[in-house]
Amino acid sequence: MLILQVAHSVLGVVRAPVMTTVLQVTSRVWVVWGIMVAAPAQIASRGVTIVPLGEHSIELNLMALLLAWSITEIVRYSFFAFKELGMSPYPLLWLRYTTFIPLYPLGVASEMTMVALALPHIRKSQMWSIRMPNALNFAFDYFLFCLLAVAIYIPGFPVLYIHMLSQRKKVLGNQKAKVL
Repeated sequence: MLILQVAHSVLGVVRAPVMTTVLQVTSRVWVVWGIMVAAPAQIASRGVTIVPLGEHSIELNLMALLLAWSITEIVRYSFFAFKELGMSPYPLLWLRYTTFIPLYPLGVASEMTMVALALPHIRKSQMWSIRMPNALNFAFDYFLFCLLAVAIYIPGFPVLYIHMLSQRKKVLGNQKAKVL
């Protein structure tokens, strides 16, 4: 599904900037596979438990992340489905350009919390790191890669958030005039 998001952007099926779509998809794949799957015990043991369920529990950071991602995708895909049918109900348009206001910061904060919880384990275990010397004369430090990814999030978040706010003003501002 994520690959289709990028393909749809490239092919012009949806009006979404290709680079923004690639970054969003890449960050989600990284958070799920490179962080949550890589260090599940560390994320669960160091997180804030909402509901204990025997050996398992529901953690605040995971619940917030799933809530932000799920609501965002439900609204987005509903919007695109109606658009393909030639319809654009104003309540759905409004949701499409408004739900990001609380959900985008919640999602990014949840993603960064997951990374912060996993980083000590990633550093200690040297997970997915390649040390020299080796036959390829190549080194890779996954811990440093994660820090670099976080460093990209920091300036990237306000830029994307401000862009989305301007898109909201452009779309809903025009739509408001049409409704009146």
